[in-house]
Amino acid sequence: MFATVRRVPHERSVQPVGAEDPWGELMAAAQLGHAGAYTRLLTEVDGWLRRYYARRLPVSMVEDTAQDTLLTLHTRRHTYEPGRPFKAWLAGIAHYKWIDRLRALDRDPAVSYAEDISEDIPIDDHGPAIVSALLLANFEQLKPGAVGGDQVGEA
Repeated sequence: MFATVRRVPHERSVQPVGAEDPWGELMAAAQLGHAGAYTRLLTEVDGWLRRYYARRLPVSMVEDTAQDTLLTLHTRRHTYEPGRPFKAWLAGIAHYKWIDRLRALDRDPAVSYAEDISEDIPIDDHGPAIVSALLLANFEQLKPGAVGGDQVGEA
């Protein structure tokens, strides 16, 4: 009377992610064991990482941080989901590695990298995001009907 459901093992396949995400295609192929795709991906990503960190870190830290990020990419490559944007996944890893390096600078006061940091490094201003977050937090505290001073049931 009971039906037996037999699950077929799910095979991973390279899902098309479109021409706008060639790194995603390379990573998906690499996850399936294509060594050439993985080598090409790492080579291209390395150049992008060096440019990314050159705008954010002292020159002496760029190489090590890029290599550390590539190592993390290698160890976490199984977490990439084919069909999802690869650059967003990579940028998340790069961002966390950048924050790790900034924290390391703060922890080691004996090492001064201030002279290595160029004055013309473009760093995003997070002020508007902070102000928006604070305003949203204040709006959440408002009571229903209290916006604009019009209370329900006021005479």
